[in-house]
Amino acid sequence: MYRFYRGPPCESDPENESDVSLLRGPEGMWFQSGRRRDLCAILYDAGELRGQKAKTRLERYYDVRIDPQSFYATLDALVESGHLERRTEGIHDVYGLTEAGASRVESYFAWLTERVENSERQVSDAGGRSLD
Repeated sequence: MYRFYRGPPCESDPENESDVSLLRGPEGMWFQSGRRRDLCAILYDAGELRGQKAKTRLERYYDVRIDPQSFYATLDALVESGHLERRTEGIHDVYGLTEAGASRVESYFAWLTERVENSERQVSDAGGRSLD
């Protein structure tokens, strides 16, 4: 079972002690792909989707056509890493998040929300002045 790693701050940002390292260790490497992250977010919202339906939703979000071979390789990687489960419904493969996948999306959301809130506080604390 994958667990979210809450370790010490990222070494790349020693000044931000509240930083959470999502990309540390092999279990966190899956988030280095925006496509994997966004696909998991789509499935978090939708529950389960056929592969083609998930591809269509991602293409609409990106406003670009995604190569089918590349897209299905992304799905396969997420299944192999334990973030998605695949089941067959008739002739179609249907995909859904595992508990580990849902946990990753929630952890990323919390981390991103904190970044946005910190940024908003910094802007309001500056009173409209440049922070540079």
